[in-house]
Amino acid sequence: MEFANFNTDWKFSNETREAKTNSITLKIEERTNIGLTVGGGIGYHFLSLDGQDGGDSTSFDAQNVEIYLRQEFALGDAVTLLGVLDYAWYTGDDGDEADIDWSEVGVELGVNFRYRNVGITPFVSYTNVDGDTSGLEDGGDFELKDSFGQGVRFDIFVESTAFVSIELRTGSQTGGYIGFVRRY
Repeated sequence: MEFANFNTDWKFSNETREAKTNSITLKIEERTNIGLTVGGGIGYHFLSLDGQDGGDSTSFDAQNVEIYLRQEFALGDAVTLLGVLDYAWYTGDDGDEADIDWSEVGVELGVNFRYRNVGITPFVSYTNVDGDTSGLEDGGDFELKDSFGQGVRFDIFVESTAFVSIELRTGSQTGGYIGFVRRY
């Protein structure tokens, strides 16, 4: 389970507007025999999209589904390379007449360093967003202003199979999340 807060700049045809998101996501994953992790998730998002030219923002309730693949390559007892490929689809409305839909494709590459009960993973990411709004006077198609990002994730193990994950990122998305993970 993840709780997140992110700010993202979306580029519309005539200007860039900030989208602020608070979300909760539940993910489930399974590791295959070759070490590839296949996962999926569902989430709920409260999204606030700034208005055109500093006008009033519009609030959306949105949901998403996502699928992802993660591959880890151990370089030793304490160092692991990892790569993630994910796809997510979002849809929502403002409770009145405006709708929003977008898809995200992301790639993330990182290196995990683990010492005792703490893992630190610096990473870089590329995200492509393709979306549109309808029912908004100042809406239309949008994409990310900046597709590249970077960040760091801290995993604090409270048991051998349970940890708290804290992630901070900047670039395409600015903000962070806290996740609670249990592996069976």
